[in-house]
Amino acid sequence: MSKQVIVGFFEDRMYRFDSIKIHEEENLLPWESYLANTMAPISLLRFNFGINRTEDFSGIDLSTLRSYSRKDQLKVFYDRELGLKDINYSGINLNVPEDHYTHEVGPIHAGVIEPGHFRFIVKGDHIQSLMIRLGFQHRKILTNLNGLNFIKAMPIISGIALDTTTAYSICFARCLENLLDFKITRDEELYRLILLETERIACNIGEIGGIAGDIGYYPLLAVCSTERGFPLGWMEFLTGSRFGRMAIRPFHSRIQNVPSKNDIDSWIPNWSRWLEKVSKSMNQAVNNSTIRERMQNVGTVSHESALELGLSGIVARASGTNIDTRLDDPLYKELAPHYFSSSEFRLTGDVWSRFLLRIQDVERSVALIQNAIASINWENIKSNENQYGQTNKSILEAKKIPESGSISYGYAESFRGNLLMAFRWNRHYEIQSSYIRDPSVLNWHALEIATQNQLVSDFPLINKSFNLSYAGVDL
Repeated sequence: MSKQVIVGFFEDRMYRFDSIKIHEEENLLPWESYLANTMAPISLLRFNFGINRTEDFSGIDLSTLRSYSRKDQLKVFYDRELGLKDINYSGINLNVPEDHYTHEVGPIHAGVIEPGHFRFIVKGDHIQSLMIRLGFQHRKILTNLNGLNFIKAMPIISGIALDTTTAYSICFARCLENLLDFKITRDEELYRLILLETERIACNIGEIGGIAGDIGYYPLLAVCSTERGFPLGWMEFLTGSRFGRMAIRPFHSRIQNVPSKNDIDSWIPNWSRWLEKVSKSMNQAVNNSTIRERMQNVGTVSHESALELGLSGIVARASGTNIDTRLDDPLYKELAPHYFSSSEFRLTGDVWSRFLLRIQDVERSVALIQNAIASINWENIKSNENQYGQTNKSILEAKKIPESGSISYGYAESFRGNLLMAFRWNRHYEIQSSYIRDPSVLNWHALEIATQNQLVSDFPLINKSFNLSYAGVDL
């Protein structure tokens, strides 16, 4: 089952998602016309068109605040005179019933974590409503990109959210390649796939361990904390950076130190040995009834909500949807035809489902990487590195951009979900304006929904099972 959802707006363009592919369409309508359009999630409209203003909920009853119907959400966030409220924090005024209380968490958190404001309305031990507000970092990334050519823009793009450096870099590269109608080689596609799935494995292993730690199951936390070093080491072996910084570039990517084919091929059995080691600990957790009961029916996002709200990544797929842009990638169909086959687990959208799906993705991504390693011609990646500057010049000279500029877009499936970018380029291939929409823009609202009627003490576990990005939203 799929549903058409609008997942981005940029200048006179609209981006529509059909569960496996993002399409660009002309959009000449005023943004207010989308307030009543159920294809456009309220959270996306707030991200795109919202303004920063204080939120005064003193005249809104609690039942309306707790409701996630579109009608009630518009009552909360939209005012004809004041406009649509954005997702950033600028003060919240609340009146709550006498038998309820509110408490605030953030923007400063207990630990090494980015800033975010969480406002809870609680009755007894149960969360009645959660409001999440971001926007504390003021990084001015979109402003700083203006006027840069793609070479100078690459370090900024790859550093927006360091745990998804590869996905951001691929997305940016596709924007420029789509602009020039440039088709990269099969080996380049394979190399990007290897790095993207390596990033997915490293992040999922970290989250599996983090979830285990939040429920006090430290044996799995210890294994994941140490064994996460293996995929990060593989990334460093290929790129010189544990996070793959500046490895993926438009047209041709970079490989570190030109390793020999024998060196690279030796990693295939290493991946198998590593997976056997971590799978033993993960399976012990999966078969532990106490762990299962602690996570089941906690922080649930329904199948319907995942479709209607434009969710993606683990959050959407754990709710029983088949939402993933990799489904449209021929290489995934060729190298891993069963990657997206029905899960061996019953997925119901709760913490347990997100935990199980991460484990499954780790196992299937390892097999995918092994198949890609065996298929790629590494000599082509090496030779392209030496020709990068000359190749760029010839590619750029092959197509002229009109004086008015030109728009291109691209997307990639990060470990959090689909990432979308669009840029307007001038005739010198410099960025005039930018649009960057991280999957967390839409998925943060799902966290608000998942916590309703849950125990306050369960919030850290629910939050960890989502693992959303602050940096991807605070641009």
